[in-house]
Amino acid sequence: MFTRVLNPFPHLRRALRPAAITLAAGVVSTSMLISSGTAASASLAKGVVAADRNLLPASVKKTNVMSDYINIPYVPMEFYAPGTKKPEGIDIEIANAIGNTLGVKMNFTNVLFPDLFTALQSGRAQLVISGAYDAPSRRGTFEFIDYFKTGTPILTTKANAQKYKIQKYNIKDFAAFCGKTLATGTGTDYIQEIQTLSQKYCGSKTSIHQVLSTSNAQDYLNVTEGRAVAAFDEGNEAAAYFLSHQKGVPDAGQWEKVGPSYYPTDYGIILLKNSQYRPALQAAMNSVIKSGEYAKILSKWHVSADALPKATLNDGPPIP
Repeated sequence: MFTRVLNPFPHLRRALRPAAITLAAGVVSTSMLISSGTAASASLAKGVVAADRNLLPASVKKTNVMSDYINIPYVPMEFYAPGTKKPEGIDIEIANAIGNTLGVKMNFTNVLFPDLFTALQSGRAQLVISGAYDAPSRRGTFEFIDYFKTGTPILTTKANAQKYKIQKYNIKDFAAFCGKTLATGTGTDYIQEIQTLSQKYCGSKTSIHQVLSTSNAQDYLNVTEGRAVAAFDEGNEAAAYFLSHQKGVPDAGQWEKVGPSYYPTDYGIILLKNSQYRPALQAAMNSVIKSGEYAKILSKWHVSADALPKATLNDGPPIP
C-alpha cells in the first residue's frame, strides 16, 4: 500500500503500534544479528537449484551467506518466538526457503523500520524481506520482487456481523458503516483511508466516525465495549493470525472478518535498484513457489488466499 504509517518510510504500523498479538518485546533501537539456516557445502546441498545459484555474484558463492535486514515485531511476518530471540514468521520462512534454494545461509539483522532502507543504501544489507509494501513512490531508489498480497480487512464480532441470535449490526460492506464508528490507530494512514471510503460509500468523509487508539488490543476493546462497530487496523496476514489465535483476547472465538479487503497491494523483497542480487533472488523465489514450499508456508500461517502465482518485479498495484 502506498503509505500506512506517517513516517519517511511508511509500513503498516509496526513502527508506531504493537502488533495485533504481542508475543515479544517491542522493536529494538539497535541492530541485532541473528543467524538462521545453513550454508551450502562445497557440493550442492539437497534442495539447491543449480540454475538459480549460478545467478549469484561470485562474492556470495564464495561466502555462502546473505544479509537480510528485518523489523521485529510484526506478527505474523516476523517476530521473536516466545521467550527467545529466535525470529520466526512468514518472512523468515520464505527467506530461509530462498536461502536453501540458493545454497546460502540467511543472516537476519533486526533494526527499526526506516533503517531497513538505509542498510540497503549503505551496503550492510543485501536484501530486505520484512513485510514492506512495493510502493511506486519507493521505486526511484529501490526495486521490489513481489511475493505476497495484502490488504486491509474489517474485523468485528460475530454478533455485529448478524450471524447469531444476539444481533446488533448487519455488516457486509463499507456502506454498512455510514453513520457508525470504526476503530483504528492514531498516527496511521488508516485514518485517511476510512475518510476516503466514507466519501465513496456514504457521500461524506465524516459520515463514518472514528475512535482512535494506540494499540490493536484497545481497538478490539472499543468494538466489544460498543464504542465502535468494527476495527479497520491491520493487514490480511495480521487479521488471519488474530482470528486463528483468539484465546485470551476479548470475546475469544467471537470474531470474524467481514466483507472484502480494501486497498490491496503486494509485499516485496526490497533491493537497491538494479541490484546484482535480483536475478538470483527472483529466480529462487519462483523456484520456492513452483516447489510447493511457498504454499506450505502460507497454509501454516492461514494466509493461502494471499499467495501470488509468481514473483514479479515492481508489480505492486498503486493505492489511491
